[in-house]
Amino acid sequence: MASLATAADSATRTTVLYVGERTAVVSAAAELFDADLRNADASRRAALDRMDADVDCLVVDASLPDGRGVDLLAAVRRTYPELAGVVLVESGPVPEIGSKPPTDYVRVADGAEPLATRIRNVLSRRAPTGGLADHLFDSAVRNGPDAVVVVDDRTEIRFANEAVADVFGYDPAAVVGSPVTDLVPTERREPFLEAFARHVVDGSVGEWTQVRGRGRHRNGRDIPLSLSFHHGRYEGGRLFTAIVREESERRDREATLERQRDELAELDRINRLIREVAHVLIDATSRSEMEQAVCDLLADSGPYAFAWIGRENLARNRVIPRFEAGAAEGYLDAVSDSDYDTLSDGGPAAQAVIDRSVTVVDDVGTDERFEPWREDALDRGLRSVATVPVQYEETVLGVLALYEEEVGAFDEREAAVLEEVGRLIGYAMTAVDRKEALVADDRTELEFRLTDDDHFFTGVTAGTDVEVTFEGMTPRTEESDLVYATVRGGSPEAIRDAAADAAVVEDATALGEHEDGVGFEFTTTDDTVAATLASYGASVVSMRAADGSARIVAELPATADVRSVVEAVTAEFDGMELLAQRDRQRTEARDGGGPGLWRADLLGSLTERQRTVLETAYRSGYFQWPRERTAEEVADSLGITSPTLHNHLRLAQGELFGALFEGD
Repeated sequence: MASLATAADSATRTTVLYVGERTAVVSAAAELFDADLRNADASRRAALDRMDADVDCLVVDASLPDGRGVDLLAAVRRTYPELAGVVLVESGPVPEIGSKPPTDYVRVADGAEPLATRIRNVLSRRAPTGGLADHLFDSAVRNGPDAVVVVDDRTEIRFANEAVADVFGYDPAAVVGSPVTDLVPTERREPFLEAFARHVVDGSVGEWTQVRGRGRHRNGRDIPLSLSFHHGRYEGGRLFTAIVREESERRDREATLERQRDELAELDRINRLIREVAHVLIDATSRSEMEQAVCDLLADSGPYAFAWIGRENLARNRVIPRFEAGAAEGYLDAVSDSDYDTLSDGGPAAQAVIDRSVTVVDDVGTDERFEPWREDALDRGLRSVATVPVQYEETVLGVLALYEEEVGAFDEREAAVLEEVGRLIGYAMTAVDRKEALVADDRTELEFRLTDDDHFFTGVTAGTDVEVTFEGMTPRTEESDLVYATVRGGSPEAIRDAAADAAVVEDATALGEHEDGVGFEFTTTDDTVAATLASYGASVVSMRAADGSARIVAELPATADVRSVVEAVTAEFDGMELLAQRDRQRTEARDGGGPGLWRADLLGSLTERQRTVLETAYRSGYFQWPRERTAEEVADSLGITSPTLHNHLRLAQGELFGALFEGD
């Protein structure tokens, strides 16, 4: 290939003329891409004297002794209109340089490498120069998808476009000046030259002619080609133009078109799936109806073989399936004997919950994560799985599991779409939960056991016959609360002494003795169990401490992020353990006067401060007869004045009595 190398050396050599005083930088840039550099004095006359048609790019300082560099560039272009140019800027604003002919600038401080890059860029953007290029080529030919080769009547390649690199493996500039036979297989060169000579003599290729043949790639392999030939005359000679397309490329393009058609069909299927999911979600009136409808859509009448949807139960450390649909009859019953997807075993459903992202099992038969359920799945023809977190913002509401009967059914695009489907379902679930909350009180109930002696209630009962029952809590300040409890089995003095030693108790006041024990008001910091639960939207339903252990039942809205609450309180309090997680539904008919709704309506009419003052007064015995605490004592507990207390109580009572006697 010596002929190609020699031609490449001459064809790719670039000549740069520099006018200015930064010769060292420009010389270094020219060396980076092996260009010939001409230097001229930093004057307009010297530049014009050194300029000729061999110069490919003019580099000028922005400021010259006798004028501006851009003005010099413009003057030279009156003679050489397609000349590429680069302006060297020392400091200050960049001059207006335009973009046609190709022009760019670079700051001197950037150095040689950026300058070399800018020179290459403007040269690559340069329009073809000279009569031959103007006669034959435009940018579409130079950058088109098909290889274009122009050969003169001596078989020398005069032009090759960028696509020649794709078809033959050569740099287009390297083949210019070489014989075209370098692109022909060795055994076919002689017949090719004979045919070419006939065309030169008789001009028999006057019109575009389609032929098939074989070419030679740079790596030596033969290439099946489809060629279109044409000939013309230029400067007294003959030029032959060939448009060359690799046959394998044609097949690749057909395969690409087929793949694109398949992708469009898949995209249409996915869009249709999302629309159908949205439709069933809109029609559903409850979460349960929604969950079953989604399974039916995706499996019974949809694209998947089997589907189930479930929820996380932290107390049982499992994902519990709730609804299912599809052809895998008995699958969930079969796997229910095992701990289906315990949150610690790394199974696909658990992983979707923990990672909050779609988990894919490409092959049930080989993926170790699916080993506990493999046999039951394979018996029913299930070969791949995708588990999808059903989530609203950062809260995971459940898991949707989808199964297919072929290996690798869930690619990255499908997984991304399913993640959006999971979010769509989560959004709809949250909306329907909020709607149901207007007519029902759906709650998640959490039961904990606490054995932390540092907690006041458990600590005061450890090793004694004291029992403490939590009665309620009201906020006092941003950093303290009033906690009300009934204490049995201990003297008030002993309880006050224990409270004085407790880090979370700031004050303890005995309110009065009852059948169940002595009522106490404890002023506490916000580091108690009840306060921590309240900060996550949970309320303590009951808490009873005895023998150094406490049982705590708390309630959350059904839409709450149970995992975040459990993780927070178990991390905050040593010895805190989740025992149970239960769904509760206490629907009350409004027309029937259900107490749940009446209570919510009445309390909802109060401001937060009115409710706090009213509950504090009630729990501290202000409304007892005889009163266990005076208004001044209640006000002191809350850190407010007595008149302020009376004002809040009067307003709160007015709201309650108005709702009771005048409301609909």
